[in-house]
Amino acid sequence: MAGGSGLCAAAAAATKRARSVAITVRIGGCYTFCIRRKILFAAGIALLALPLYAVDPGRAEGTLTVGADRMTIQYAYAFGGQKNDASGRSDDVRIIVTDRPLPDGFDLRKIESAFPDGIVGVVFDVDNERQPSHAYIQYPAGMYDAGFFTKSEIYRFRGRVNAVVIDGRISARKVTTSTAAMSFDVQFAAEIR
Repeated sequence: MAGGSGLCAAAAAATKRARSVAITVRIGGCYTFCIRRKILFAAGIALLALPLYAVDPGRAEGTLTVGADRMTIQYAYAFGGQKNDASGRSDDVRIIVTDRPLPDGFDLRKIESAFPDGIVGVVFDVDNERQPSHAYIQYPAGMYDAGFFTKSEIYRFRGRVNAVVIDGRISARKVTTSTAAMSFDVQFAAEIR
């Protein structure tokens, strides 16, 4: 009997260890499966939601900040074949983002010399390498022209350009002049004219 009880005790201990391993494996498998399922579900929802955040062509979402004033930017325009005075090329795309729509029939090519009264906005050129090459800011108290440049640590463009549409984000870190400090951050989409 003494030998039998030792076998029973060993069998009971082995059974207890086997149950512990089985429970650990079962919990581990369920945990991994559940986490994977939740991650896949979240990724699917995120992919479905992406088109909801896209900006429609002709529209913009962002702000132009001059001093303490924040102006909402809502409209976007673009045209190609812009001459770059720094490189001498004529294949830049000019992006114009404004707080209000430009008047019907307005000649976009003359925007810098004839910015419509009461409209604030940013004129931003992107070169053939998709790098910022020119910036011009019109605000209620005046304007700022950064001129043409080849590389910039201040201005940034992230986006896509094709023959028909340009979309993405333009931004500028804080630029300080003798009269104002300004910055902008605008997501946009525009048909290239």
